[in-house]
Amino acid sequence: ERLRFEYRFDFQIVHDPELDMTSIKVPPLILQPFIENAIHHGLMPKQGEGLVKLNIKEEHHYLKINIEDNGIGRQLAQTIKKSTDFKKRSMGMTLSNDRIALMNSMEPDEHIKIHDLFDAEGKPGGTMITLTLPLII
Repeated sequence: ERLRFEYRFDFQIVHDPELDMTSIKVPPLILQPFIENAIHHGLMPKQGEGLVKLNIKEEHHYLKINIEDNGIGRQLAQTIKKSTDFKKRSMGMTLSNDRIALMNSMEPDEHIKIHDLFDAEGKPGGTMITLTLPLII
């Protein structure tokens, strides 16, 4: 995606140094729809350089993954989406949500949280998605 969009954004992956990242298992394509949404809806309409940051840590035997972008925010992205002729309904986030809910079915938990981010002036400054997955080693 970075190459496709001519390096208009950068990305970072930050993880707790205590985590053995080589032994943690994350189901295939569970993160992809969230990262793709951040790029397409948050960063591409943005003026200036964008950033997608993944922060991975263990918390109470769960893997917490924050996917954060410094894009235009959900409200403006929704307004842009409504004003275009392209009316595609994306199923990626819905399917990932269902898969995560199944993985977490042993213990009820809020497994996906969406946070709107704001800059110092109170203007939309991006979005952060927090995924809570069972820690599988």
